[in-house]
Amino acid sequence: MNYPTPTRRWAAARLVLATVALALLTGCAAVPGTALPEPPGDGTMNYRRDLAPAQQAQMATADRIRTLDPCGFINDAALATFGKLESIGQGQSFETCELRYVRGSAPAGITSVEVELGLHDIETPPRMVGGLPVRFRQADGCMVTVPYTPEAFVYWFHGTAGIDACPAAEVFVRAALPTLQTVPLRSVSPRVRNTRLAELDPCAALSILAPQAPKLRIDSEKLRPFRCRFLLDADNDKTAFNMTSTQKPLELIDGARRFEPQSVLEVEGTPWILDMNVPPASRTYCKADLYLDTAQPELRQVGWSRTEHWTDTVEMSTLSGCESLRRAATALAQMYRR
Repeated sequence: MNYPTPTRRWAAARLVLATVALALLTGCAAVPGTALPEPPGDGTMNYRRDLAPAQQAQMATADRIRTLDPCGFINDAALATFGKLESIGQGQSFETCELRYVRGSAPAGITSVEVELGLHDIETPPRMVGGLPVRFRQADGCMVTVPYTPEAFVYWFHGTAGIDACPAAEVFVRAALPTLQTVPLRSVSPRVRNTRLAELDPCAALSILAPQAPKLRIDSEKLRPFRCRFLLDADNDKTAFNMTSTQKPLELIDGARRFEPQSVLEVEGTPWILDMNVPPASRTYCKADLYLDTAQPELRQVGWSRTEHWTDTVEMSTLSGCESLRRAATALAQMYRR
């Protein structure tokens, strides 16, 4: 199949993270958690049978994190420490819960707070808060890493540049500490959606792809609960694939159809949108979004007067070309429907 040549950029929703030194570790927290979930019987994890025990354990930890509700680590006591709340709920990413405040109502110029699972700081020296080692780091406001099992996570306080938000952040986090003794589950959350993609292993496509890839390697350093990077041939960097489970509005598909109709394709009957901003010189690089479950989107309020229809979406890319990426997208869509 001939794929369209990239031409120009069109607007899309993107998140920007501060460039701070972060690391992903497992089993480093001291607060009790839950038992490891049983592998599903749908075959989505069959590829793990040949992985080393250490990597299987790492992926089991990621499975466990996907069951958690990030909004469950915010209680009424923490909410009462700040100003007038504008909204609270899941961010674009499954691993985040986002609180937005009416501008000027929260202390230290803070405009929003994010709880983000699967991410934490290991460089900043901790200090004891409420009997627990907590790390405070000035980074795009203040990033606070708290201990938890199966893995530490962050409260990220965003605000006005140049203002130290960490003293106010400590008041909020101290009030929220009792939630670290609980196990808030996504499946019963009133604030985040428990969709099929939220539960699905982001490497699930490998259960179809791996049998034809004897030199498969999963990049453990970049593995996160909702993100998978793998090489179908460990000896060839061009066989690398990146897949990130998230959600996006269906309105982006409408924009693509209007401005770049050649980018709108289908995989397994679901929209597959090529990124047309890839430099023409990168002939083998391909990037796309796979929209899943478009029949049951979530209606979200955007601003005061606009709504959008959000659905499960997988961001994917490879250096192997668009045909290879299509095969991976097909495998993932099949796993999603199991």
